[in-house]
Amino acid sequence: MAVEFAKGSVKFDPAQNSRALRAWRHLQQSVNVDSLRFTHDQVSDRFLHGRHQNEPVASLTEKLISGEVLAQDITPLVVVESVGKLWVVFGNRRLKALKDFSSRTERKVQAVCIVHTRNIPPPLMAKLLISTSTENGGTFAPFRPRWGRYPVPIRPVALPRPAHDLSSSFVSAAARAAPAEPSVEKARALAQAKEADALKRRRACDKPTPVAEPPAAGASDLNAAQWTDVATEA
Repeated sequence: MAVEFAKGSVKFDPAQNSRALRAWRHLQQSVNVDSLRFTHDQVSDRFLHGRHQNEPVASLTEKLISGEVLAQDITPLVVVESVGKLWVVFGNRRLKALKDFSSRTERKVQAVCIVHTRNIPPPLMAKLLISTSTENGGTFAPFRPRWGRYPVPIRPVALPRPAHDLSSSFVSAAARAAPAEPSVEKARALAQAKEADALKRRRACDKPTPVAEPPAAGASDLNAAQWTDVATEA
């Protein structure tokens, strides 16, 4: 909706419409450039419209410093008062040249502006809303880089894979040479077998040595002699 309303805002800019200067002459006034705010986060380094068309913004600054051009001779800026601040809707590049001129000469510079404070036309208010991109309250706006508002990200280039990858060959050879690790089930079965064998050996060592019973009364003399020999050996 705002974009549709803003389409007719060009007629309010004297740099693009010569009739605007006569139509809004009653709102024209001189404003200290320190009180004016940028609506853009960055500005182009060349003018697109008006008497300075295709001229570098820095060139206008130099002309202001040398006195070749006077601040009051610059095409009036179109300003909208909102939230107690003066926002430049048309003329951010002109404001850039004037602010740089003021900063370099350390002088108070007055800019001629058409200031809309009350009964602001809807197209002009819509233009303010859609064009405001500043992130520092409009106090400063650098020149926009030649490649655009934001740098183009560099995409990583995928390098071609060699026909024979030596690193993968070394890994494969090492994997073949390394002994295979036993599985968990095999390791558990081996441990249980070792434990059972050790238990069997302990039981064999713990068995008591059999002791021969003495012959009953009335046994033969041979049996008595055998028992005596066994007892003696024990």
